[in-house]
Amino acid sequence: MIAFKILKRALLTLILGTTPYLVAQNQAVFSLGALDLEAGTVEVWIENDSPVHSFNINVSGIIVNDVYGGAAEEYGYHLNFSGQHGNFIHGWMMGMENDPIPAGEQLLFIINFEPVYDLLCIYNGQCQGNNDDEFDVDLDNCLSLEPGSDSGYFNNILNGYLSEYLDYAEATGDSLVAYVTIEASDDLDFGDDIGLLSFEGNLNYGDCSDEIGEILVGSDFWYGGPLTIPAYGALDFCDEGGFQLPGFTQGEPISVHIWDASEATEYEMNLTQRDDIPWNSGNIIISDMSIQALVALGGDLDQDGMLSVADAVIMVDYILGIMDFSESDFQTGDLNTDGDIDILDVVALIEFILQG
Repeated sequence: MIAFKILKRALLTLILGTTPYLVAQNQAVFSLGALDLEAGTVEVWIENDSPVHSFNINVSGIIVNDVYGGAAEEYGYHLNFSGQHGNFIHGWMMGMENDPIPAGEQLLFIINFEPVYDLLCIYNGQCQGNNDDEFDVDLDNCLSLEPGSDSGYFNNILNGYLSEYLDYAEATGDSLVAYVTIEASDDLDFGDDIGLLSFEGNLNYGDCSDEIGEILVGSDFWYGGPLTIPAYGALDFCDEGGFQLPGFTQGEPISVHIWDASEATEYEMNLTQRDDIPWNSGNIIISDMSIQALVALGGDLDQDGMLSVADAVIMVDYILGIMDFSESDFQTGDLNTDGDIDILDVVALIEFILQG
């Protein structure tokens, strides 16, 4: 990868006719290697063009039990890990008598872990070299620990076309993915359902109709941070006589919503480090977030801001086939998020009414 970057820069120099380009030093790529789910281990590799004196790596999706081996151990580096799930891994030279990790491509260390989420990622990394020079670091960063699930309150990713999107990406190599890492939030409870939304995303699939509106582009449940959620961007091949695939629109702000099942309430989150984080491919890190505003009340089918017998009547009418529900109505009425609206949801609604 580093060799490719150097060649690319040299070619640009020839094409543009500029003065000779001085190739920048201190570049590194962190990547995940062999994964053994049975043993609970994964390799972390480094490809660096200059000696490395220290490094930091942030991983998500797992609980880190130990880090060992590789070049870090061979060159006598001190290794430690910290954070809620041991997600911050730091390595540095023990003293002047030790040699730095030399340039090359090599196994850096091995992580022993317990899985928490479906996706294991390196979502951040830094390196330092001679004179504390910072490296330009790239990440090749995620592995699947087990098949993802499309369930919970936020359960209609890409309007139901997620499988088709992934099949197309696997067959052609064409995709647009943002890896959104949520590091922490005091307002999140264990088991809360997280939905990533694009309000000006592309909705249509397989044609060129340019349908724009709100679309769910990724989701997962919260079991402590950090959590990395893949979100999928719209693809447009209509200029080449092709078609469009649904997803987020690049540059439009990310919206993070939370479904609190205990309160039957959907919240929008305030991304506290800055007002707007735009949708783009690659790694997006949300360091913290808090509840900002009430968006929807579960079971409030007449949208009057309260739960009442009128909402129960609407739900019963739907069950009896007297009236139809939109996708939004269905999500509002499916209180137990089992993919169906039935008598169990009516009972849950009545319980909320009596509690309220």
